Amino acid sequence: MKSWTPPDLGQLKVNYDVAVCNGTLVFAALIRNSQGHILHAQAGKTVLGNNPIKGGARAARLACDCALCFEGTPLIIEGDCLDLVTQIHDRDSLSDWEIAGEVDSIRGLLDIHSDWSFTWARRDANAAAHSLARWCSRQQNYGVRPQILPIDTMPLALACWFKCNWLFAYKKEKEKEKRRIS
Repeated sequence: MKSWTPPDLGQLKVNYDVAVCNGTLVFAALIRNSQGHILHAQAGKTVLGNNPIKGGARAARLACDCALCFEGTPLIIEGDCLDLVTQIHDRDSLSDWEIAGEVDSIRGLLDIHSDWSFTWARRDANAAAHSLARWCSRQQNYGVRPQILPIDTMPLALACWFKCNWLFAYKKEKEKEKRRIS
């Protein structure tokens, strides 16, 4: 099991994911710093069906929009849909027609922002973004246009889970590292 890995000092990491609920795709993105602190969170939804790759593409595009709020800061944009990440990086192949617009848009933004990287993460390393999307899917107040989520509106348990889960994994990694060195 691999948990979320923080970015290097001076970098930020944007994680994104989608939750599918009753024909609605709810997508979310959150930005954290090297200490795991949430700096920005945003969510949106669309009623365009149950296709998770479409929702993942919308979430990835939302992650890029969030990244624009931190212009000039090196960013890692990370999600758990390998098919989407592959389509964004493989410019020689045609992308899935349902997500071609998002893929082209993300490619264009990556071309402009050389200090951004777009990577894949295992599902368990992307759990905070998925939990945020799932929580937002249970809320009724998120419209079709993405909205910034004030951190204080999230349930305390959700915000604590982001931080505690990361701290627990970080401490486990440090213990493993100490044992390897010993």
